[in-house]
Amino acid sequence: MKEIEKLVKEISEKLQALENLLNQKNIPKVDLVFPRGVVRTANDFRNRLNFISDPVLKSNIAYSLMFTDFLRWILNRFDVAFTLKEMLIKSGISLIGYVIEAILKHILKDPNAGIDRCCTELVKKGIISQDLKKNIKWVWNRRCKEHLITVKEIELQKYELKDYNKAILTWQELERVLYGAKINRKI
Repeated sequence: MKEIEKLVKEISEKLQALENLLNQKNIPKVDLVFPRGVVRTANDFRNRLNFISDPVLKSNIAYSLMFTDFLRWILNRFDVAFTLKEMLIKSGISLIGYVIEAILKHILKDPNAGIDRCCTELVKKGIISQDLKKNIKWVWNRRCKEHLITVKEIELQKYELKDYNKAILTWQELERVLYGAKINRKI
């Protein structure tokens, strides 16, 4: 553990020193190598999305899910604090909301259906539970706060890591039940 703490301290100090030097020399861009293996590939995600028949939608959702891996890494590896951390969490919840919306509309084959109708139809068909419907609506309601013009309060201290984790767990549950529904030919 001490070895990890020492390395974290060293990397943090060097990263800050690099940032200071870049600012001092007015260098706007460098290419640090992002750790390989942190973000799963688009193919990894596409292979899990058996319930999506549209290859374009499947790929675009896979790309979005790759970004959730990036967000998870940033949130778990960097001491991002205060409002910036909340905005990362909000972005992650919004992203999951978009993914869920696209999938539900695809499953129902109705691009104009609202989230409530999509969930109600899937509950009627025995594909999702009432609890999952409730959680999907929670994600959607949090996602709708992305529209800044409609947010009527300051968003300080409104997003916590537990909210992001709830959104991810909701997505994982939806993915699991839709995968099963596809295998059982319910969709």
